[in-house]
Amino acid sequence: MMFDFERFFAVPETFEAEGFEAADAGVKSVFLAGPEYDGRPTRVFAWYGVPEGASKENPAPGIVLVHGGSGTAYAPWVKMWNDRGFAAIAIDMFGGVPQKDGAMVNAVPESERHEFSGPGHLNQFAKVDEAPENQWAYHAVAGIISANSYLASLEGVAAGRIGITGISWGGFASALAVSFDSRFKFAAPVYGCGGFDSLKLVPDTISMKNLKKWVSLWDPNNYLGNAKLPILWINGTADAAFDIFNWNKSTKLSSKQTYRALRINMPHSQNEGMNAPEILPFAKSVVSGAEFPGFTKIKLDDEGERLGAKWNSSVKIKTAELVATRAAECWNDCLFRSYPAKLNRENGTVVGTLPEGWTAAYLNLEDDNGCVYSSEVFFN
Repeated sequence: MMFDFERFFAVPETFEAEGFEAADAGVKSVFLAGPEYDGRPTRVFAWYGVPEGASKENPAPGIVLVHGGSGTAYAPWVKMWNDRGFAAIAIDMFGGVPQKDGAMVNAVPESERHEFSGPGHLNQFAKVDEAPENQWAYHAVAGIISANSYLASLEGVAAGRIGITGISWGGFASALAVSFDSRFKFAAPVYGCGGFDSLKLVPDTISMKNLKKWVSLWDPNNYLGNAKLPILWINGTADAAFDIFNWNKSTKLSSKQTYRALRINMPHSQNEGMNAPEILPFAKSVVSGAEFPGFTKIKLDDEGERLGAKWNSSVKIKTAELVATRAAECWNDCLFRSYPAKLNRENGTVVGTLPEGWTAAYLNLEDDNGCVYSSEVFFN
């Protein structure tokens, strides 16, 4: 199903966010006009900032920042990217507002949201019979696209070099948004993916009828084929919300310029996600036109005993490993182990021997800065 998201490509109307003053220098607050909800107007809270020294003659690249579940817009997140040389905007996609100084704490409960709030996300699976334009996922994507439009309109921002990163539910919403907004230059969803018909994240109380309808409307896997931009997918091997089986499937549905960073037992949190070391070099490489390390070919041998790949990298690769598990059907909490892989820097190849009885495996490269570059995951 396609939606009329292009109307949010226009610069949104803005409203003063009275009383919201970030403790972080240079970060400002604003409300952006959102889509109607049940016939009434909505507004989306945002923190935003442009790095010092950016100008019309010397514009900075930009990034849209989308929080995860129980989160909100975070001023320090904006400041972090401003200090990195990026203009940034962080929205609250749950219809809430942050602490008035922008501190890194959870959002207010849904019962305490502001007077122009749109729909919340907690009951979204039970509200699939409402008009799509009244559902949370629609409002989340509309808010992200409007944030892109607003950031691009600011003086000192390079409108054609704006990317996005999102954490957990923000990763889900980011994957949806870039499928509808081709203006985004890059995307780095953390944890979030598609495959909601089998994700344990979905409450057991949701009827199969409602789930099927929600999936048909909002699962990113339906739309990722439209995403032509470079995407860096980040996750951990034992993520309790977005398991690696469904995550791996989503990564293979998106752009041919797909990159992965899959860490053993990466914790699931806003802090871990926003500080994933791969996001900044990925963003810089895309907006500058430089090469980002990745695999060009990967193959499982006919006997299922070795996994090998060709890779290219403009940075020094320090180590290589094969990561595998013998467990099965427990993709949210399988124990993965690291095994040495043979790295040939001269011809750009890496080969790992698979353990007997393996059920899932992939290759990892790590550089001197602790960044991880992962292959797709193979399942046996």
